[in-house]
Amino acid sequence: MGLMLCLLTLMVGLSAQEYEVQTDLGPMYGSLLVPDNYVGGLPLTIFIAGSGPTDRNGNQGGGGSNNLGLLADSLAELGIPTFRYDKRGSGKSSAAGLNEAEMIFENNVTDLQAWISKWQSDERFDGIVLAGHSEGALVATLAAQNDSSIVGLITLAGAGRPIDVVIMDQLKKQPAFVYEAADTIFQKLRADLPFETPPFLYSLFRPSVLPYIKSWMALDPVAEMEKVKVPVLVIGGDADLQVWVEDTQKLSKCVKSGHTILYEGMNHVFRKVTTIEDNYASYSTADRPLYPGLSSDIATWILSLR
Repeated sequence: MGLMLCLLTLMVGLSAQEYEVQTDLGPMYGSLLVPDNYVGGLPLTIFIAGSGPTDRNGNQGGGGSNNLGLLADSLAELGIPTFRYDKRGSGKSSAAGLNEAEMIFENNVTDLQAWISKWQSDERFDGIVLAGHSEGALVATLAAQNDSSIVGLITLAGAGRPIDVVIMDQLKKQPAFVYEAADTIFQKLRADLPFETPPFLYSLFRPSVLPYIKSWMALDPVAEMEKVKVPVLVIGGDADLQVWVEDTQKLSKCVKSGHTILYEGMNHVFRKVTTIEDNYASYSTADRPLYPGLSSDIATWILSLR
């Protein structure tokens, strides 16, 4: 299969088109990328970006690693049609951004479902594969549970622990007073008790973002994955600084039907790295190649769904 995919790369041209869906505040926009010689028979792979105001290419604020844009291009070159969109408040979807204090996690799922509805009856595609990166993996998992048009799910660097557990594990490297203050806040949030956010944790626990965090921490990725009936491809890297090998393993164990790939030296934005400095630098290097074999492995798995 690997040789066949390499040959396809030399033969396939690409054709991208802009699409939109309407929301209560304004339109969201995205890019459909279909190989010029595509004749049908494959699912459409929809990418779901990670946390924050992340655009269709996986970037924020005009810069970033371009990881989703590069992955979509690579898959299209291998014959796989893809779609990716600017989340509310990012890229061309900026006008559709909700007030932060009004946002909850389920808004992401509702937005994804709007895009699924747009594509599910398109006769060019044989179903839909959802490919969620980081936080987007959980969004995709929720959307894949009860939609007959979804034929596969791909989690890319998705967490296998609730977000409060992930954050507390990340804070273990911080001074003890930071860790203890965050732990107290999470306890108060779980119990619906009032609290004041200390200045050194304001960026993480500012009042306007608390409804979102509370709705997010109520979701256990393992419990949600156990509800998914379609085949699942779980992808992780052992150089990921944001989610760990443990997360990939937790998701893998609860998948009913699927495959898991853990790449040696791959980080959170799908690059092969060797040092901590190199790892951080890759987050802002858009022209750096993706991890070798990532695109072809994903394409091979999508082709196996036929």
